[in-house]
Amino acid sequence: YKRQYQRRVHGGSGSISFGELPRLCRVLGKDPSPSDVQKLSKSLNKGKDDLLHFGEFVHWYSGYGNFWCTRVELQSIPDKETLRFYGVDADTYKKLREMFQSADIDCGGTINIHELPALCASVGVPICTSDLPQLMKVLDSNRSGCLDFDEFMHWWTGHVEWSPPVIY
Repeated sequence: YKRQYQRRVHGGSGSISFGELPRLCRVLGKDPSPSDVQKLSKSLNKGKDDLLHFGEFVHWYSGYGNFWCTRVELQSIPDKETLRFYGVDADTYKKLREMFQSADIDCGGTINIHELPALCASVGVPICTSDLPQLMKVLDSNRSGCLDFDEFMHWWTGHVEWSPPVIY
C-alpha cells in the first residue's frame, strides 16, 4: 500500500489533501459527484486536519473503509436496454450490485478468487473451495483473472452456465 500511496502524494507533503481527493478518485477509476467527495472526505478524515494520511489511506484503499464500494458505484443504474438484456428491473440490479460490492473486499471493482466464496454465499450459490478455479475459469470471459460485474451478471442471469462437477 505504501507504493500506491506514494504514487498519489503530490507536492512532497507526504500526505494527500482532501482538495486532491476528486483527482485521486479519478486516478482510481471512480468519478464521484461533489456530494460523494464531501461525504467520503468526512468519513476518511480521522485526523480532522484535511489531510489523507497513510494510515487513513490504507484503511480506505484496502477496503476496510468500504464507503466507496457501497456509496458511489450504486448510483449508476444502467439504461433500460441493459436492464432488458439482463432481464432484471432496476431494484434487482441494485441488489445484485450491492451483493457484488459487498464481496469486493479490496474495493478493486472486481471479484478475485479469494472473494468469490463471499459472492457465491451472498447470492445463495453453494460452492466447494475445490470448485472455485473452475468457476472462475468459466465466468471470467475476458481472462483477466477476476470477475467484473458484467461477467457476474452474465452468469447470474443465465447467459453463462456453470454447475459444479458431479462426483460419482
